[in-house]
Amino acid sequence: MEQLPVWLSLRGRSVLVVGGGEKAAAKARLALTAGAKVTVVAPALGAEMAELARSGLIAHHARLFASADVANATVVYGADENEAVGQQVSDAARAAGVLVNIVDRPALSDFSMPAIVDRGPVVVGISTGGAVPALAAAVRARIEAALPPRLSRLAAFAESFRDAIRAKISLGSARLRFWQRVVSGPIAEKVLSGDEARAHADVLQ
Repeated sequence: MEQLPVWLSLRGRSVLVVGGGEKAAAKARLALTAGAKVTVVAPALGAEMAELARSGLIAHHARLFASADVANATVVYGADENEAVGQQVSDAARAAGVLVNIVDRPALSDFSMPAIVDRGPVVVGISTGGAVPALAAAVRARIEAALPPRLSRLAAFAESFRDAIRAKISLGSARLRFWQRVVSGPIAEKVLSGDEARAHADVLQ
């Protein structure tokens, strides 16, 4: 394993995206989904990014990138078509100690973006370290097909009982065994099939 898988909390934090095209828009959408405050620096915006700006979801500075733009950012994405700009963004971010990802240029990046299966709050990331993105996408497709569509409901269902179960079962190992029974047995099957009322009664029992 050459990279450490982590889940980075971006809610309320600043994310800088350099570039206005489709690849930049994809990074902006992901950051917005994670609750980040997104600033985009680009002389011009493509249709998707322009719509994000018109709706007020991002802040747009219509100019070329400057090194000072990375100040106060938690994460920087470089998605400008100009390779020289990618080098500038990487150099500035690394000099400032800010995590940077330059799209399709692993050597200039501190991290790579995985292919994502989102069953929020259950999220699966698949990465090849930027080496073979098509392989990561193929694995994602298989995982998408294997996971139940209502997996997010099961996660939300279990979370709704978390505090009550913690108060009822103080011993950590016993609590783990309880949750293993819930998420791997008939209760989970009821939730996944849409019968949450019976699942709720079973948990209480």
